[in-house]
Amino acid sequence: MPVTLLFVEGDLDEQLLTNVFGGAPAVEKRGSKYALKGIVVTERSETGNQGIEFLRDRDFDSEPDTATPDVPKPILTPRSRDRLGWTWFRHSIECYLLEPALAARALGKPKEELEGMLRQAGTDMLVYQAARWTVGQARAKLPPSRELETQPPGIDGDFALPADMSENACWAWLSTSPGRFIGPVIEAFTESALRKSFEQYRAKLAGLDVQDVLVWFSGKDLLAFAAPKLGPQSPGEVRNRLRNWVRNHPEETLELLPEWAALKRLLNQ
Repeated sequence: MPVTLLFVEGDLDEQLLTNVFGGAPAVEKRGSKYALKGIVVTERSETGNQGIEFLRDRDFDSEPDTATPDVPKPILTPRSRDRLGWTWFRHSIECYLLEPALAARALGKPKEELEGMLRQAGTDMLVYQAARWTVGQARAKLPPSRELETQPPGIDGDFALPADMSENACWAWLSTSPGRFIGPVIEAFTESALRKSFEQYRAKLAGLDVQDVLVWFSGKDLLAFAAPKLGPQSPGEVRNRLRNWVRNHPEETLELLPEWAALKRLLNQ
C-alpha cells in the first residue's frame, strides 16, 4: 500500500522532502526521532489510515547495514512485522546535502575540493567521531524504564496477586529483579568496556573513503568542519544554501542521490 503521510523529525527534513517527493507522500514534521514510532502507531489507530509511516536519521543509535548500502532500512513491528517507518543509510540527512556532486553545484565549488575536504574531516575528526560512537552505542544498551516490572514475574492479569506477599518473598524478588535489569547497563559503562569500544571504533573509522565518511560521521559535525573552509559563513548558512538548491532542483537531486530515489519508489508501491 502506498504511503500517504510521512512523519519526519525536523524542519529541514520537511523542507527538503516536501519538494523532492512532490506530495507523494505528504511530509510532515511531527516529533523527535525517538517518538516517531509511537506517534505512527497512535495515528494509525485513531485515524484508521494505515498509510502513515515515519523517517528518521540513524545518527549514533545503530551502525549502517553494509550488506545493503545506499538503501533506507525499514523499521518493522516485532511480532506482526508490519512496516512502521525507515532510517536513512547515511548517518543523518545533512550527510546527503554534503554529497560532493550535489554540494559542488549548490555551492559553486569544484567537486574535487569538496571530496578533499571530506577526506580531511575523516582524518581530523576520527577520534572525536569514535568517541561519539562509543557513547551512542553504550547509551543504546539502556533499556526503557518500563521494562523493569513493578511486580514479580509470573503475575498474569491486571487483578492478579502473587501467592506469597510476605516480607521474605517480596524481598527475594526486590533484591534480585532490579539487579538483573541494571547489570548489563553497568557492564556497558565500565571503563574497560568503554575503552574497548572506543578503540574498536577508532580502528573502524580509520582510512574511510569519501562516501563512508558520509555514512559514519555526523552531518552536523561535517558542516561545522567544512564551513570555515568554504568562506565567511556559518554552518547554518552553508546548510541553508544546500537546502535551497535541493528545494529548487528536486529532479536533479533524485538523480544525484539514488537512495532518495529508491525511497520515493518504495513509499509509492
